[in-house]
Amino acid sequence: RLLDAARAAFTETGVDAPPTEIARRAGVGVGTLYRHFPDRAALVDAVLGDRYDTLRDEADRLLNACTTPAFVDAADAFAALTTWLDLFAHHLALFHGMADSLRPTLLKHPVHATRGCDAMLAAWDRLFTQAQQTGAIRRDAHPRDILRAVNALRWATQGTPTATDEADRLRTLLLDGLRYQHT
Repeated sequence: RLLDAARAAFTETGVDAPPTEIARRAGVGVGTLYRHFPDRAALVDAVLGDRYDTLRDEADRLLNACTTPAFVDAADAFAALTTWLDLFAHHLALFHGMADSLRPTLLKHPVHATRGCDAMLAAWDRLFTQAQQTGAIRRDAHPRDILRAVNALRWATQGTPTATDEADRLRTLLLDGLRYQHT
């Protein structure tokens, strides 16, 4: 009940929803909330667990597609990378304030990183490395830099009337800069 209540509150008001509101929605006292989730980060991580799993599974699926004989071209590797980043950006947009919540983890200060988040990031790293090895993207790029940039784009555009369109346009510019250019 607590996770369902937190999801609903996060969807309506963002990840900064008051613990008292989440507890009220779940029909429990705030002490019960804190017994299960000692702080906001633990609650956010628990709510995001299924999203981390989805992102990890999609990265693994795309990576497996990258290793099949039919998948040999850099354009396919770039498309796989783009597909995953689109899903990541979609998950960031689900809850207001999500970009702020993930910032410490993406900045390599995983104070509250969970196994689910770590597994998702490791799968992304493998997909990113595969794209570099096929020549689809620049070798001087780092996988966390790209996640931070996509996170920053969502953060910078959240709350604007055309947030999704703006974030998508800016993501396209980012990806164009990431693409390997033969000279």
